[in-house]
Amino acid sequence: MLILAPIEFIIDFEVKLMEKLIEYLSKDKIFNSDVLEILRRRSGDIMFFNGNSFLVHDKPSDIYYISAKDMPDAEEIIGLIDKANILSTHEGFYNDLVCEKLGVSIELEVYPALYVKNEPPSISNDSLQIRRLDSSHVDIVHENYKGVDDIEYIRGRIEEGMYGAFKDGEMVGFV
Repeated sequence: MLILAPIEFIIDFEVKLMEKLIEYLSKDKIFNSDVLEILRRRSGDIMFFNGNSFLVHDKPSDIYYISAKDMPDAEEIIGLIDKANILSTHEGFYNDLVCEKLGVSIELEVYPALYVKNEPPSISNDSLQIRRLDSSHVDIVHENYKGVDDIEYIRGRIEEGMYGAFKDGEMVGFV
């Protein structure tokens, strides 16, 4: 049986779902900063949220973000993903299941960090400078941004406010 709903109902449901997920993620803003930013930009789809676990797909980067409170939720979430090139798992206890079910491997392990000031951080190393990146840095970031090949996505991240570390005038890192 097909049930039709007015578009206003669907939009209202999606807005309320996003509000509930943002409320949940805001309990630990640093740990969940990646997904909060995706929702702020409105670039992601909420594919699953049950109040404790979620799956969000960021369309521009094609990254799936997973957080599961337990193995049954992890199994349900992983079952919703057909194919993924990049996944971000917020907890490590289901990584083996992700690798097995989706045929991927762990290539990079990262930890969340959040810098909330408008000015670059000060450093005590005279040979290193921290500066905000601009459009002239798009190509070098694109060449070194592991797993993301969309140059427009990278351009957008730089415009939003990425910083680079420079030594002797040459960029040696970015965040």
